[in-house]
Amino acid sequence: TSLLSELPFTPSFITHRADIHQGNGKMIKSMKRGFSPDDIMLSTMSVLHFQLYSQNTVGNCCSHFHALLFDFLRSGCGVSTKNQGKCMQSIGDPHFHVCCERRGNPICVRKRDEELKSIYGDPNVTLDNLQLKNW
Repeated sequence: TSLLSELPFTPSFITHRADIHQGNGKMIKSMKRGFSPDDIMLSTMSVLHFQLYSQNTVGNCCSHFHALLFDFLRSGCGVSTKNQGKCMQSIGDPHFHVCCERRGNPICVRKRDEELKSIYGDPNVTLDNLQLKNW
């Protein structure tokens, strides 16, 4: 079964086609896909605005964007004064572990995948194939 089928509600996701995805961080890649610098700035500012209105924020602390967001939250710029932000890397559940510089840090990936193999009792499981399977 998928994780979505186990939820007691139907989730609604807010997305937009000019979203800047994890790991690129380079405007030129998005511009080659047809997005203007204005599209990219609008995307960045709208996501920042959206995140500052949350009561809880979980982010990838490998990301400079999330580091900046957490600095804003910890400085009191968010709606909730209790929202300090939490790094995915510090969450105990290996399903949420994001390894910084995956190619440059294979120890993190191996450790995370070993934890997942233990949970699932499957010697071939990895986070990548679990994401495909679960979602």
